Amino acid sequence: MKKNILLALMSLFLFSTASFGQVYVGGSVRFDTSFSENGSTSIDIAPDIGYSFGRWSVGVCLTSYTSLDGSGKLSSFQFGFDPYAEYYFPVNSFLSLFIEGGLGLRWMNFNLTGEYPEETNFNFIPYFSPGIQVELSEHWSLLAHIGRLEWNNMQKAITFSASGDAISMGLYYTF
Repeated sequence: MKKNILLALMSLFLFSTASFGQVYVGGSVRFDTSFSENGSTSIDIAPDIGYSFGRWSVGVCLTSYTSLDGSGKLSSFQFGFDPYAEYYFPVNSFLSLFIEGGLGLRWMNFNLTGEYPEETNFNFIPYFSPGIQVELSEHWSLLAHIGRLEWNNMQKAITFSASGDAISMGLYYTF
């Protein structure tokens, strides 16, 4: 059964890339540190793969977020799987605006320092995020997400964020 599904997905992938559209890979890396008394450091790695056709793009982003407390101990870890779709609004030959909608699936592990009992959660986060794409060459482009509107299942709330945490930039290569 698994072999049949894998074979079907590979056939679909090969057929779709041969007929029209383009496959892209890329992602972003973010490093954030706080210099306060209880400073913390976080590292966010998000590789991405997708397929674009016309003004649409679909893909999946894997996210890994690690946070260290002020003493350098691991305080939380998060792994995510984010399928998404994007719609592009071309401005000119090298600049496009886009809106991304997706579903973030997160597995989170908190309180790893030993101060409190360890806590593991699963969260799903439907979201919308506007952005901008700058084509640097025929194959390379720079994408920036600016802000994020999301439903957080754990907090049971709709939030909009436009702070520095909600801005991300990534480099992408299109085949």
